Amino acid sequence: EISQFPDIQILPSQKQFYYRNKISLSLGQDKSNERKFLGYVCGDNRTVIEVPHCMLAKEEINQYLAKIPQKKIQQLRKGDSIFLRFSQYDGVIEWNLLSGPSKKIIREKFFENELLTPAGSFFQVNICVQDLLFNPVYQIINEIKVKNVLDIYCGVGVFAFICARAGAENIIGIEADKNSIACANLNAEKLNLKAKFIVKSAEKIAGKLLSEFPLRNSLVIVDPPRCGLPPDM
Repeated sequence: EISQFPDIQILPSQKQFYYRNKISLSLGQDKSNERKFLGYVCGDNRTVIEVPHCMLAKEEINQYLAKIPQKKIQQLRKGDSIFLRFSQYDGVIEWNLLSGPSKKIIREKFFENELLTPAGSFFQVNICVQDLLFNPVYQIINEIKVKNVLDIYCGVGVFAFICARAGAENIIGIEADKNSIACANLNAEKLNLKAKFIVKSAEKIAGKLLSEFPLRNSLVIVDPPRCGLPPDM
């Protein structure tokens, strides 16, 4: 029952500014002189406002942004965007929307360890709140003594590994992104944690796995993409 759920305390971020490790900047153009620039799309979903410096992005990203040559921006095509992602271990990685997501593998902090993740895949954009998020999840899992975990939309295995650290024994992760699953398997080996990861659309396999899953001492984690769960889930 919902009443049995533990109270979740809402905690503020330690930083109001300069915390995001990933931003995307759209291509805009000054019609008066045809100069192209990078910026954020306004509320009308058409106008792009120039952003030479972003107060939400990590300082390392701003330093990188300031060094992008104007010549390079002028060569971008209409409808293109630039993605900038920072890792404390690997620096700033850049890729374009029209060329597809970056397949470069980077490292991100996970408790006292590191996790491998594709630069173009989702990971927590505010690293300074990771412990505020991960520690309560670990404590809850450890307290309720879960043995079986089905992690839907598992990404590179973050919540699956938290459950493994808390004592779960039978862990299955589902993710459609094959690059994320490849990293999840590498992470499991590196962390010496047991978990099985499946490359499959959650909508196609979650129902079957749930029907076969033990009813006792079990937990289902659902961390869907930004657009939310599809109706058939």
